[in-house]
Amino acid sequence: MSIDIPGLQPALLQQLQGQLKLPAYDPATTGIGIVHIGPGAFFRAHQAWYTDLALKYGGDWGISVVSMRSNDLAKALTPQQGLYSLVLLDKDTEYQVVGSIRELLVAAEQHEQVLQRLAAPTSFYVTLTITEKGYCLNTLGELDLTHTDIQHDLQSNVKARSAIGLLVQALALRFAANVPPFVVLSCDNLTDNGHKLRNALLVFARQKQPALANWLEQQLLCPCTMVDSITPATDEMLPKQLAAELGYQDNWPIKREKFCQWVIEDILPAHRPAWHQVGVTYTQDVKAFEKAKLRLLNAPHSALAYLGSLCGLETVFDAMQHTALRGFVQKLAQNEIIGSFHAPVELN
Repeated sequence: MSIDIPGLQPALLQQLQGQLKLPAYDPATTGIGIVHIGPGAFFRAHQAWYTDLALKYGGDWGISVVSMRSNDLAKALTPQQGLYSLVLLDKDTEYQVVGSIRELLVAAEQHEQVLQRLAAPTSFYVTLTITEKGYCLNTLGELDLTHTDIQHDLQSNVKARSAIGLLVQALALRFAANVPPFVVLSCDNLTDNGHKLRNALLVFARQKQPALANWLEQQLLCPCTMVDSITPATDEMLPKQLAAELGYQDNWPIKREKFCQWVIEDILPAHRPAWHQVGVTYTQDVKAFEKAKLRLLNAPHSALAYLGSLCGLETVFDAMQHTALRGFVQKLAQNEIIGSFHAPVELN
């Protein structure tokens, strides 16, 4: 005999009190102030999670999620009114319901609705996780004007295929309506991501509408950022784990390691989510954080992976339990890596 279990819904949250961490605000009454393009698992485990925590401190900072083509996430989370489960993997597993997503759109199917959301005066921030490929850059890190999608968007005023084209379309609407540009944050692992993004938007705009480009040159903010959190893909066991542990069905839960980091160049306007209250670091020197991550985190991690594999070990965790490997990595970090870069003042 099968036993029906309830699906994740706002009405279920009251019943889940005390079993896991729930939104410390009412998602249903939270207005939208952020648009996110490219809602993969990392975004839901990272930026949406930080924003969920920040909403405890107030503000209409709900997120409108925009997929460029795929409707998979919209089909999974719309019935749950944007709610989803996050499993934090550490010595002790933690469970949380995230409520910061208030709307799910698909640009390929709802292009006008997406444009109107981006053009709305209440959309103050746009965040991106579209992978390096999504920026349509060439080998010099500049916008590739010969890219098929960029060519299409330059020649068409209808449905944009690229995120760059979509953003410039929306910025043109704001320009025409005398609405200031939104702040755009690239949250992809791309060095100098803010500078490259801003340059790509300006180059595209100058090709389409020089007056728009001049306006953006004066007003557009694209802070550099650095992000970090290991987020494995959701497997078929995760929904079953939630159902067994907590007694409800989630169409698309996610999991990540507990450690999480978000560093933002300190040029945001005063009107912003309370990210600073929930662990986000603001700095004038994002490059220093990038260098610290590459050398102090990625290098030892790679060393453990390569040497651990040669020792017949299966995971980095196993490698860290190996006395000789752990000692080697500690000495590598202390004797060679730490002295090779200047630590930013905000790095603890």
